Amino acid sequence: MLIAFAVSMAYQARADQWPSASSLANAFRHYYFSRFLILSALFPLVFFLNGLYTHVRSYPTMAKLERFTIVVLLSLTVFITVNYLVILHQNP
Repeated sequence: MLIAFAVSMAYQARADQWPSASSLANAFRHYYFSRFLILSALFPLVFFLNGLYTHVRSYPTMAKLERFTIVVLLSLTVFITVNYLVILHQNP
C-alpha cells in the first residue's frame, strides 16, 4: 500500500514548478484522508478474490511467492487505475 501511495502522490505532484513544502504536506494529508484510506480497502478485496487468504495456503512455498507477487502487482494496478478514475478532473 505504501508503494501505491507513493506512486499516486508522485503522479499528482508532477508539475513544472514544485509547490512549497507546507502546501505539498497539506495536499498529501488531504489526499490520504479523503481518498487513500477508502481506496486502500481494494488491497484486501483483491487478495480475497484471488484466493490469497483461502486457497493459496496449501500451495508449495515457491508457488505461494509467485501467486503473492502476481496478486500484489494486480492490486497495485487496480488501485492506481481506480485512483486515476476517481480524480479524473485533476489528471493532465
